[in-house]
Amino acid sequence: MFKGKKYLILSLVGLITFFTVILSCSLLESIESISFWQQDRLETVSLETVLANLPTQQEITTLPLANHPRLLANSDRFEALKQQIKIDPTTKEWYEKLHRQADRLIEEPLPKYKLPDETRLLKTIHRSVPTLALVYQIEGDRRYLDRVWQELKTVAQFPDWNPPHFLDTAEMTYAVSLGYDWLYQDLTQVQRNLIAAAIVKHGLKPAILEYQSGADWTTSERNWNQVCNGGIGTGALAVLDLYPQLASQVLALSLQHLPLAMQHYAPDGAWSEGVAYWHYGTFYNTVMLAALETSLSNDFGLSSIAGFSQTGLFPIYMNGTTNTPFNFADGEDSFIRAPELFWMSQRFQQPEYSLYQQQAIAHDALDLIWYQPLKQHQSLDSLPSDRYFRDAEIVTMRNKWSNTDGIFVGFKAGDNKIPHSNLDLGTFVIDALGVRWATELGKDNYNLPGYFDRDGQRWTYYKTRTEGQNTLVINPNLSPGQNPEAKSKIVRYVSQPQKSFAIADLTSAYGANVKQVWRGIYLQKQKNQIIIQDEIHTEKPQDIIWFMHTEADLQIEDGGKTAILRQNNQKLLVKLLNSNPNYLFLIMDVRPLASSPNPEEQELNLNLHKLAIKLPRVKDEQIALLFIPLTESETPPNKLIKMSSLSRW
Repeated sequence: MFKGKKYLILSLVGLITFFTVILSCSLLESIESISFWQQDRLETVSLETVLANLPTQQEITTLPLANHPRLLANSDRFEALKQQIKIDPTTKEWYEKLHRQADRLIEEPLPKYKLPDETRLLKTIHRSVPTLALVYQIEGDRRYLDRVWQELKTVAQFPDWNPPHFLDTAEMTYAVSLGYDWLYQDLTQVQRNLIAAAIVKHGLKPAILEYQSGADWTTSERNWNQVCNGGIGTGALAVLDLYPQLASQVLALSLQHLPLAMQHYAPDGAWSEGVAYWHYGTFYNTVMLAALETSLSNDFGLSSIAGFSQTGLFPIYMNGTTNTPFNFADGEDSFIRAPELFWMSQRFQQPEYSLYQQQAIAHDALDLIWYQPLKQHQSLDSLPSDRYFRDAEIVTMRNKWSNTDGIFVGFKAGDNKIPHSNLDLGTFVIDALGVRWATELGKDNYNLPGYFDRDGQRWTYYKTRTEGQNTLVINPNLSPGQNPEAKSKIVRYVSQPQKSFAIADLTSAYGANVKQVWRGIYLQKQKNQIIIQDEIHTEKPQDIIWFMHTEADLQIEDGGKTAILRQNNQKLLVKLLNSNPNYLFLIMDVRPLASSPNPEEQELNLNLHKLAIKLPRVKDEQIALLFIPLTESETPPNKLIKMSSLSRW
């Protein structure tokens, strides 16, 4: 009897232990499947909580306010930076370059009130004032102090800071406030009063009118919000002691409105307007948070909004192996330098943010203010090689971070309604062997007639239309190419050591005559091969064109089934895997199709080429292309990836 009970107890213990281990392993697997860089989502606070705990105007007037200098840096930081310059070679190198730049700035003409395009104010002081003021703090040479005073006095006497284009007003307010604050202790009382009065007259009072009238930027959820609220809020902190009622009112309003944009960092830190506008907005967003910390010792939970702590990953993952970003939308094809990453690196203890920004060719005053040398060797190799940014619906994949000759693929679905978006759902870029083979065209001239008219004229320009992207055009005609209201998602994403792939459902982009359009991009990391595959199902036969823009020289071989791209003594072999004899590679000029609008004023990239495939009268089709990067002396490998349906990837 006792023996039977003993076995029963042991059996129960064994079962409990077994299920405990299984449950623990399952939980561990669940946790480990969340990227390290996503775990901080569990520690953020909701937007509603942040909004509920923001201070009122009256509460702001009761908060302890730091002495000048208090914007982004205080006296202790300036003293520490002097020592950092002496002992850290990187800081010393950056400062010496900045010092030389300050010497050149002293010789340049003072700012003038100009609107070169009749819309935007010609601004220089948002770069010159921080540079000159920082060098004065380090050197103590009054030449730099005097020059900053001359610049501030000059812009203070401007008739306004161009409030019709309020980005100008905000950026001017930020720059003037920084000069006022950093040099406060060495300015005379008369000088202080003149500058502070200009901040109020040209910055804070126009901002109040904008808030009261409900100007577009006050309710915007994108970069205009961040730049305007960040610049104006920083100005309010600069003069909060001198104009407490007005400044506290402006600061309370900027705090209330800034989260409208910050909510879009969730869930993973991406910015759907593209990496260039990520930097523009995030810089002023960060300036605001940093200034709150140094002035009031509190950012009121704004830095804890979901996604913000991860947003430093966005420019890192968007940057290709050529050090060129995935420049979708109104993007730029140059490395995105972002001093705010140094602040984020310290704030969120993410050394990778700092590593990325150190690669920049040039560094400005805020780089020096926020940079802290890393205590040990770090590498971006600690990051996963691939990432899917949800909501923005962007995927990037690569072989390895440290391999500058390796493969990088950027691929997007997303939302055509986002400001600055082009009709580019399904577009991609490819880097390999140090060359960008598939390139995005980026933005056109912002002063083109109707360039921002999303209900009409914007979609007449080649660079914004679907034919100006690396994607499919279905039934080419005068229409934009994709539905400007379309939103699409990545429906499957896999990242493994040997392979990565993403599949996007692009159906919504192409209208009622399409039943389903899916595009998948597959990277075989060990074989250095890429497949781009489209599966198309339509209600009735449609004419379809596949497009890819490139700077490379193009050559068609194998009866039109193979394209060879050559650039910088490297080559990219592209094989069309379909057996249909009607599907052949074509080389086209980068210009509008005969059926498309062709405004005279637009910029055309005539130095580029367009690899294309025309698919006439398609109803149900699968088309796949294999990309193989090779050095000039290499021959194609014997083993190639085989085409299979997207459902079998």
